[in-house]
Amino acid sequence: MHKQAERHHTHLYRLLVRNAPDGIFVVDGALKFVEVNGSLCRMWGLSRKQILEQTLPEILAGADCEQDLFCDLLARASCRGEVTITTPSSARILELEATPLQDGLYLGIARDITIRKQYENELHRAAEWRALLLRSLNEGLALLDRDGRILLCNRVFESALGLSAPMLQEVSLLNPLRENAKGECLWTMCSLQGVSVFGLENPFYRALHLHERRSDWRLQILPQGKIVAVDTAPLFDEHNSLLGAVVTLRDISASYQREQGEQDAHWLRRQASCLAAQRALAGEVVQRIQDPIHGIALYAQMLRDNAPQTCEDAVLVRGLLQETRGLLETMRELRALSQTHDNNRKAAQTAARHSTISYAFDLLETPAWMPDMN
Repeated sequence: MHKQAERHHTHLYRLLVRNAPDGIFVVDGALKFVEVNGSLCRMWGLSRKQILEQTLPEILAGADCEQDLFCDLLARASCRGEVTITTPSSARILELEATPLQDGLYLGIARDITIRKQYENELHRAAEWRALLLRSLNEGLALLDRDGRILLCNRVFESALGLSAPMLQEVSLLNPLRENAKGECLWTMCSLQGVSVFGLENPFYRALHLHERRSDWRLQILPQGKIVAVDTAPLFDEHNSLLGAVVTLRDISASYQREQGEQDAHWLRRQASCLAAQRALAGEVVQRIQDPIHGIALYAQMLRDNAPQTCEDAVLVRGLLQETRGLLETMRELRALSQTHDNNRKAAQTAARHSTISYAFDLLETPAWMPDMN
């Protein structure tokens, strides 16, 4: 009964070894193969008979084996390493693990890791391409977690933020403010008006909490004074669960200054155009009223010359002339006000409004048609 059970166990053991997906071999003290399974034969591309007629060093001689592994195998030591077997039709990468047994035997197990190594190489190449892409981008690129912390970013992004490496690891863009122990601001992202961005005014908050995509959101980085344009988009996995957000950032400080200069120049051109139109209108108005005023002035002159000095009409004429002089003095004051220079826009607009009056007064005081009232 005992022998029957032993034979049964031996049979099961042989079945397991023979049908194992890993290659299994046993060599003796002279490193000659004494047992191999079918998986090892398929891995090496040799028949069982061909392998049993050779030694382990002879088999490894036709393979690309790590030097340390080869030395350990020859020394019959416990070892683990990789072996590459090249055939006319394919190349296989095996992970070989060996350990000594009793009675001078040496057990080895080989696993085909070709597909795994190919996948690892693809991941490695993808990582290299990713690093190259990040380094080559002209825009800052970053990946945020759900708390707004930076998981990955390129150098352009780091340079734009102007943060040291330790601060870059600690800062959350949901709360873009760093202060020292005294409460003094060391770094912040704020609006162009200098207001800190929190909540709905923060594009990173909108991406992570409202799942919104935002483009060309302009922020100011202090104390560097940089102006940046930010694009944000939420990032989801295959189950539509939020992973974080993707952020791109562009330093537009120079272009923003150009835009401001162009806007100021455009505003000045519009003001000049409006001023020219107002002057033209004033000239047209004066042209229309100068003849009636000329006539009134002549009548006043005649009344003053012909009326007796003591009559009531003479008094009225003198009063009219005095009021005219007062009006002219008021005109001069308004003209002086219109000629006042100031750099701010409000004063410039006020001067533009008064310039029309000033121009009209200049025409009204022109000696070519205004008679001498003295």
